[in-house]
Amino acid sequence: MPTPAGQFRVAGKYASTPIVGEGYRIPAVAHVMCLGGGGLRPDRICIHPAPWQEAARQAFGVRRSHGCIRVSSTTARWLFQRTPTGTEVRIER
Repeated sequence: MPTPAGQFRVAGKYASTPIVGEGYRIPAVAHVMCLGGGGLRPDRICIHPAPWQEAARQAFGVRRSHGCIRVSSTTARWLFQRTPTGTEVRIER
């Protein structure tokens, strides 16, 4: 599923939250920031780590998500600590 392009904002931050979608449920993912605005449903598209991807040594930047923006655990923690709710996020193709 492609990540939508547009102008959004960080609408919610979760120190730890499940990530749930059609056919999957990951019980506790740390440092998740979800986007809002631009017509997005709440908590639909998030910036989050993918530790399962890191454990499998899969590369980031390859399309394999349900629209979320996957980053390393280190990057997710760094962004989470420095990005306040309301920060504008622009996604381009």
